[in-house]
Amino acid sequence: MSEYKYVGQEASKELISDIVQLLEDNQVASLLIGTFMRGLLYQPVEPNPIDLVIDNKLITGDDGCMENSLDRAVRILHGAGFPDGLEYNTPGLKCPAVMERRNATREFLFGPRFKPYHSFHLQGETQGGMHQELRLYSKSDYFWAVPDFKLGPLDRSDHPDFILANDSRCLEGPGRFPEGPCRVKIPSPVRYIEAMLLLMIRHGETEDSQNFWRTEILILQINVNPWPFKDEDFHPRVQYWWKAAKDFKEHFIDHAQWRKETPHISELHRALQQEGTLKAPGFPDLYLPS
Repeated sequence: MSEYKYVGQEASKELISDIVQLLEDNQVASLLIGTFMRGLLYQPVEPNPIDLVIDNKLITGDDGCMENSLDRAVRILHGAGFPDGLEYNTPGLKCPAVMERRNATREFLFGPRFKPYHSFHLQGETQGGMHQELRLYSKSDYFWAVPDFKLGPLDRSDHPDFILANDSRCLEGPGRFPEGPCRVKIPSPVRYIEAMLLLMIRHGETEDSQNFWRTEILILQINVNPWPFKDEDFHPRVQYWWKAAKDFKEHFIDHAQWRKETPHISELHRALQQEGTLKAPGFPDLYLPS
């Protein structure tokens, strides 16, 4: 894939596969999240951004020097012709990245949420009259407690942390990737929910805040059916909260539900602050970044 060139394709499973292979051929591991992840778990995919989390760690560069894998990903995608500058122009369509920069009050109004490390322009239109995007996110900003991402195929079909995009556990239909060799991976819903819970704690989400991270969890609770995992798949220190949270199926977390969950969230927050890293055999460590 070293000679791969982007030639104006719209967001699709095929384009995602090409991007992931291009990155992995250059020793950059990634996870697919966002709309295409949801399409694998519970709903058909509509034209939307491609969201990839990059396992940002130091790797050896072409010149023998150390290079952050996020910076390498940007460099490789630039070299493959993915545009990200002002030279890109789609008549009649707005640029999501420009709109985000102009709306400087967004985080103040709506609270913390996913913010790309770097965005590339793609052909095609999304809802709201904007062009499609390829967006890269930093693992250490959002998924720090998820184990190191894997290059190549997974070593087991029932991997507890990651799911291949053509796994039988994915929704059968237009969202699932074709059978055969596949490098595209998503986080297992359990690891995704644990990551969102840690973000809730880190950003201090409460009943009175905007609760973006709790809403991300709720979306999976409501829509992934049947739920293909057990309570015991969660880290033991998270299981108490999950048992209080899992059966709630309304579209907004109400006061009564917050009262059920808050003691478990507060206890987990206390443990993370006082004990630091929470370890359990067979589970990824839970911790808050320093």
